[in-house]
Amino acid sequence: MASRNKQSAERKLRRLVLAGNLSAAEQFLIAHLRRNPNDAFMQSELQRLLAGHKLRVTESSGERRRRLADELLRECSHTLSATPMANLPTLPTAELRHLRTQLRELAQQFKAHRLPQPAAATDYRAAIRRELRQRTAESWRRVAPKVAVAIVACLLLYGALLLCRSKSRQIEQELLSAITNNNPERVESALQVLDTAFHRFVSPGVQQSITRGNRWLTDIKSRHEYLQEQLFPPGERAVHVTAMPVSERARIERELNTLPPSMTGRLKARWNELCEMEHLALLQQKLDYINHLQRPLPPRPTLSGNAENDLAACRGQIDELRPRLGEFAAAPDSYELSETIIAPVRERLSELQTTANAIRAYQLLREEMMRCRSYSAHIAALQRAGQAATYTPVAGMLSITSQLPPENEIKSALMKSGYTEPDRTELQAIAATLVKGKPTFTATYPATAEQVHLLEDLFTAPSLHRRLYRVTGADGITAYTEQPPRIDYSDNRVYLTRSDLDPEQNMDNRHLTLEHIDKVQIRVLSAVPLMQHLGISRQNFFQQANIANLLSKVLNFAHEDCPALAQAYVYYTLLSVLDRHPHQHMTGIRHCPTMRRHAADFTRLARRHNLQLNRPGAWLSTSPAICRAETDFRNWFKAHAGFDYCAEIRQNFGPLGRVGLQYSGYIAENGQPVIFRELPAGKVIWYLTAEGFRSAPFDTAPAGALPYSPIFNAL
Repeated sequence: MASRNKQSAERKLRRLVLAGNLSAAEQFLIAHLRRNPNDAFMQSELQRLLAGHKLRVTESSGERRRRLADELLRECSHTLSATPMANLPTLPTAELRHLRTQLRELAQQFKAHRLPQPAAATDYRAAIRRELRQRTAESWRRVAPKVAVAIVACLLLYGALLLCRSKSRQIEQELLSAITNNNPERVESALQVLDTAFHRFVSPGVQQSITRGNRWLTDIKSRHEYLQEQLFPPGERAVHVTAMPVSERARIERELNTLPPSMTGRLKARWNELCEMEHLALLQQKLDYINHLQRPLPPRPTLSGNAENDLAACRGQIDELRPRLGEFAAAPDSYELSETIIAPVRERLSELQTTANAIRAYQLLREEMMRCRSYSAHIAALQRAGQAATYTPVAGMLSITSQLPPENEIKSALMKSGYTEPDRTELQAIAATLVKGKPTFTATYPATAEQVHLLEDLFTAPSLHRRLYRVTGADGITAYTEQPPRIDYSDNRVYLTRSDLDPEQNMDNRHLTLEHIDKVQIRVLSAVPLMQHLGISRQNFFQQANIANLLSKVLNFAHEDCPALAQAYVYYTLLSVLDRHPHQHMTGIRHCPTMRRHAADFTRLARRHNLQLNRPGAWLSTSPAICRAETDFRNWFKAHAGFDYCAEIRQNFGPLGRVGLQYSGYIAENGQPVIFRELPAGKVIWYLTAEGFRSAPFDTAPAGALPYSPIFNAL
């Protein structure tokens, strides 16, 4: 960046000087040096300008080359004249070498600028080289005899040292071989020879092997003493193998296998004798322990149907059998007991625990039924109590009641019986939106501030309400313009002015000229047809718009000028408004499974492309990722076009909207109704029987009612 700024400043200075505007050039140089006071080139240019000399930025290549040649010649002449060639023998060697370096650097500069080097400089360098070679030869003649004597003495001493070192290495190899072969006698013999000051001197590396041999020998002796103490303890103390910790037994066996055979013969015989004695004693103890664990099990408790008594009986037997598991776990590891010994106890405990859980689930079901105040809570309670169906006394009863029909089937049954809803103001308002297609937002159900904010971009985003032309040149440059590009066939060019919506627009490339008209591609890219098709505006949206209808229009819209990502942005925004509606029953999405399926599929596609659909104008990018997303979303809209969400909502909501239903209680296990609401005398309730739903006044005993059947009354 700094290099480009410097080149730009030099070009501007050149233009000012060539134009004859010297005062402006002087002001420009002063301003530039205030910003960059360390720019030596610009400082020299300012001095030349003030002195009336020609500036270097205005030089031609020939002038620059002549100037550089003159400077190099002057520098070379100055260097040669500073020290005459005749004075070279009197100069110190360091100064001669420094002078040689200066001349070498000058020669490289002459070569870099393709200039011939002066003959005087070449002769001067040759004279310096001759003088340095002569001084080197004289120094070597003085020291050569002494160096020869020193070399001969060193070779003799080195030969003697190598001979002694070879002997030390041979003994060292014998020591290491004895350690590898686990032979303590040979190790001890090698150490007596090798562990001397002479061998340490002639072979310093041998000390490491000596240390290793001493450490190995000490370790072998200490391990042998440990085994001797464990297997032949002093004072005739008895040795019990089974009483030893597992780690100690493993250590003894490991030491017996790794120590040299000359040390372990008597110790191994003693260890085998002790192990055989302990094995026989352990076998008898194991048989007695197994007989104790396999004693007969008590009989299973009989289930009477009284949940509290049955639960107490099961838990009592669980408490009686559980200690056997502790006895099995507490058996010594040496017994190596099989799981089949304790399997009958585990199986009985599992059966008892399953029965106890079923009884407890049944008790919780009875308690939860008292808290249910809606049909959905009633069904959820029965579904959570599935384990209670394994409680044998109530299994048959719950197998029927747990298969409750969905609420729409119950409504259908009530409708067939002629029950309708006389006063349903709220339901009628919902039906007006979902069935008759009236506005989604009403005075009773207004839009929230969050929904208004989400919709604001649909009303104001320029990229949705402006017609753009996308122009692509032969070199791949893409630009957006709001005015049709001007095509000039006389000079085979296209002229355009970038729109402020163009992602690549800036102050330097606002006006663009493209060559080769036949290779320039122009395409209209506009979301205006989609917005006109929807017919929405800020003034009338909340008084007229039905969002389910707008979603259907977006889904079925097709126009060659409208980008698929613009269509996806509008579709996503409307889905977001529905998702954030505080009154979900007003959106219709509950009654339109296809809309829910489309929304999930649409969200997965956006997530796969990692696309942020909450920003308008994303379709103006020409990146490969955006192009792939454009193609996939265009195919998605084509694949899902032709569907009307409003028609499905009307089809599904229409029958539901003609009857009102109220969950009022349930049938207890004794066959009596449990009513949670205050009902007028003679009010008819509906309950489930084996043949289906049946009605009866709530204050009479329901005939044939199934236990835990829900109770409904028509509004």
